[in-house]
Amino acid sequence: MGVDFQIEQIVHLEQFFQHSDQSNALMIAYQVSLLDKNANFTLAEAEICEIGWFSFTEALALNLFPEYRRTLEKYVRNFN
Repeated sequence: MGVDFQIEQIVHLEQFFQHSDQSNALMIAYQVSLLDKNANFTLAEAEICEIGWFSFTEALALNLFPEYRRTLEKYVRNFN
């Protein structure tokens, strides 16, 4: 992304079974902030398939994987 981030806190940590790979996976979700608030960054197209900006209500209405939904719900409940 070409920018530096400061990790503020871990929002959620979860181990789950990745059915597509038939293996365990670990997800760590962080709350971060840009070190340079005026920095411009671009997303690496090879790392994403789709991006959008949503309110929490809109995001929770999406068809999310259960571990992503739990992460979002925990963030809304504890950090917002």
